[in-house]
Amino acid sequence: MTSIVYEDDELQAFWLDGPSDFLLIAFGDLVSMANGESFSVEVPATKSGIACLGIMAKRPNWYPRENMRKLMFAVSALVNRYSERVLYGASMGGHGALKASHLMQASTTIALCPQWSINPADQTTTGLGWPEYYKPELMADMAIKKEDLSGAIFIISDPGETRDEFHRQQICLRSVNVQRVDAYFCDHNVTPVLSGTTNFVEIITLCRTKEASRLQAVVNRVRRPHFFRKKALIEKGLVRKRLLTMRVGLHAIATDPLVDEIMRNLPDDLKFSVASDTTVSQLPAFSAFLLNKETSVIEKLKRSLAIFDQNSINISLITPFGTDVYYEHHSQELLHSPSDLRTTGCTPVKLFLRDTRLEIFVEGRFAKLRLPQLKAGEAGNELDFEMREAPRGRVALVRNGRFLSADPSGTISCDRKEASQWEFFEVRVTAALR
Repeated sequence: MTSIVYEDDELQAFWLDGPSDFLLIAFGDLVSMANGESFSVEVPATKSGIACLGIMAKRPNWYPRENMRKLMFAVSALVNRYSERVLYGASMGGHGALKASHLMQASTTIALCPQWSINPADQTTTGLGWPEYYKPELMADMAIKKEDLSGAIFIISDPGETRDEFHRQQICLRSVNVQRVDAYFCDHNVTPVLSGTTNFVEIITLCRTKEASRLQAVVNRVRRPHFFRKKALIEKGLVRKRLLTMRVGLHAIATDPLVDEIMRNLPDDLKFSVASDTTVSQLPAFSAFLLNKETSVIEKLKRSLAIFDQNSINISLITPFGTDVYYEHHSQELLHSPSDLRTTGCTPVKLFLRDTRLEIFVEGRFAKLRLPQLKAGEAGNELDFEMREAPRGRVALVRNGRFLSADPSGTISCDRKEASQWEFFEVRVTAALR
């Protein structure tokens, strides 16, 4: 059971008894401010039987030095019961743990993506981040110095996250006792990636025993399947190596729900950039993705279209003869032919996916769409068809019990009661250039 053992205008501290032979001193991050009821790692510390002093900030204050001195004086009788003290924190809490390591005579300090300083006066060519939180009356002396550090130090962060890496390098310059542990492709999300009681205990144990190589192996094992790592891989890959990322990502969607979720929720600017990339639209993988026989082609089509706004892509209907379907204004009919043989007055049809139905629109406000054998009153500006699976990753399109069919002569009709070769279409996705 926890109890509050210290409180002032900036900080709140909890005490948790436990049978462990060391004391864990944990600092909360920006995500969890002091609430008078609990501290940041209370759940895993309680489950693991670890005695803990949990220090929480009442606002984004990066644990002011004078407040920390007062806190340490107030709880010294409790802290001095333990000769081994392990300090732990992430981000703002990582800064607090490192800054207080000498004050609290830490044996080991574990910091996840910590800041060296957010004081603009300490800034060089690299932005320090979090400028909106800087308060000169509290943080003027916040930069971590050599004399602030004590004991073995482990910093776990992503070397590819430019800002976090800058902060880690600044801290490393001030102590020879820092062990770097890399959490590649985690960005600033190292804390949620490594969350969980089992990971928490394993990290603390390996840091206490100074087993950096084993700790690196644990971090690698935990991060590889995690959502945030995959998210970073995909989003950074789409910027740096777009074709490779799309090729791998499109095939992974069918078997990995995390990839599916990430691709569906790409940032809007990145989504549009990818959809407008002509090299991506020409990828064999883009078509192969739809034709993969391991998963329903309709399901794959739905998933792939969910990646992009449908206004950012073109959906083409390809006949068994390799030609695409278009609208001829003069005859007001759907026809098909190779694109290089078309005359003027031809418009590509616009296709939209609605669940398992494919809607065919004709561009032009007054255009009328006529298909032979349609019943009276069925002609109009819009037609919708039910999609059914067909051999070799293709689909058959059905309306009122009749199948859409492409004749070798170049006409399109909707009169077949059964589907065979001429009724099997490929649905192809390409970028809609703006």
